[in-house]
Amino acid sequence: PVLPMPYSDQGVSYTFGAPLGNDFDINWTGYAVNGLQGSVTGIDFDATRNAYTDNNARPAMGTRLTAGTKNLQFGGSFMAGESSPTGGLGANNDALYYRVYGADVTYRYEDILRIQAEYARRDSDRIVSLPDDFRTRDHIDGFYVESELLIWRAKKISLFGRYDQQH
Repeated sequence: PVLPMPYSDQGVSYTFGAPLGNDFDINWTGYAVNGLQGSVTGIDFDATRNAYTDNNARPAMGTRLTAGTKNLQFGGSFMAGESSPTGGLGANNDALYYRVYGADVTYRYEDILRIQAEYARRDSDRIVSLPDDFRTRDHIDGFYVESELLIWRAKKISLFGRYDQQH
């Protein structure tokens, strides 16, 4: 997957927001976290989820920007870091890097209707040949569109639909 959910990490974040008038606001978040962990075969999501410490003492950096109204919200995000452990990997002790970026949009009509879409892509290094340490970069991207319509408020029943695709 591009980035399995739920994705959790340890680090620090900061957020700034400002209203720009007429129910329109903008928010910016920046963060430094442990980031994704990897091996010669690429990103290892099990190791990433199970570790409370960074495997290389180099934080991943990321940012997210959102803008919109209470009904229509646009967002974009970017994160980059090193996935290889301290000392690198392979015969040449190579550092392997990754970057994840995406864009999303959400439309809400009161608490009755929600339509949401997101596109995301991850580019990550891996070593494909040992002992030569031939390095390549994987490109994985995908998107989803989902919606939810409240059918019966008293019984909390909604109609939900989702379509997603990954390349």
